[in-house]
Amino acid sequence: MAGAGQDVGESLWRHAVTAVQQAFAALVVSTFVYHFLSLGVMGRTPGQALTALCVVRRRDSGRPGRGRAGVRAAMTTLVDVGWYALACCLLAGGAIGLSVLCWVVAVAFFAFNAALALVGSRRSPADRLGGVTVTSTWRVPAALTRIGGAVRRRGAAARCSGAVRRRGQPDYLEPAEPTPPASRRGRRRATR
Repeated sequence: MAGAGQDVGESLWRHAVTAVQQAFAALVVSTFVYHFLSLGVMGRTPGQALTALCVVRRRDSGRPGRGRAGVRAAMTTLVDVGWYALACCLLAGGAIGLSVLCWVVAVAFFAFNAALALVGSRRSPADRLGGVTVTSTWRVPAALTRIGGAVRRRGAAARCSGAVRRRGQPDYLEPAEPTPPASRRGRRRATR
């Protein structure tokens, strides 16, 4: 009777270990697919889109192709979750020594990846192997130029229209009378 209970317990343990290993494999595959499709379709992940970043080819700043996106996705997956998932699978399977070795390798890869991303050309190993770089889509100088031009135009309009300074208002000038908007017909003629 004791042997039957032990067999049932071992069977349940094997099924649990298999389920855990399959879940980690699914995590690795889904992470790769997420990075690959995001880079291949949009040129960035949703998180990079929220922070105004995009991945471009290093050579000509174009959108990375499938090959470059695949290499970057594979390296990013390996560094982000690959080594950790392997270590957890080995630990669940009972290979404690190999699991610890994988954890050490995972931490070393993560530190190496972070160090390269923070110094020099600020490119991670995934960027270097994929031939891509991460750039900002928000251009500060261009935005400041547009803002400065709008301020200069408003200041010139205020000086030309006899602007007044109201008490309690900020130090910018406002036009004394608002100028009426140009008609559609007038704008069309001006562009021709």
